[in-house]
Amino acid sequence: MSGLTRRLHTRTNPAKVDAMGDIKAVAKQLLIEHDLRLDLAYARLLHLFLTGMTETEIADAAYLSPHTIHAYGKQIRQAFGVSSRTELLALALKVAIRMQPPTAAQPEHVRGVVL
Repeated sequence: MSGLTRRLHTRTNPAKVDAMGDIKAVAKQLLIEHDLRLDLAYARLLHLFLTGMTETEIADAAYLSPHTIHAYGKQIRQAFGVSSRTELLALALKVAIRMQPPTAAQPEHVRGVVL
């Protein structure tokens, strides 16, 4: 486990990180669909970005400068071909929607819609 990953693992608030559901699965599927392989530290940062933590919160948890986290975030966004965290979140939301099993409450024309 790298130093950054160890610091993030020990300093993040699990209640806040998991408040949005299974973000880890969404992040993993996002990486698979974009055929990207991030090292563990970058994957962990992606996960934290998707939970809505600010760069300052992530920097505090990792004992790093917010500027360093911003630079890492920029590299992650470039890897996905997006220019903002909002676009990255939109990609993750599309993946999360596709991961949801269709329910009987959904109209037939909505089931199986590919975003």
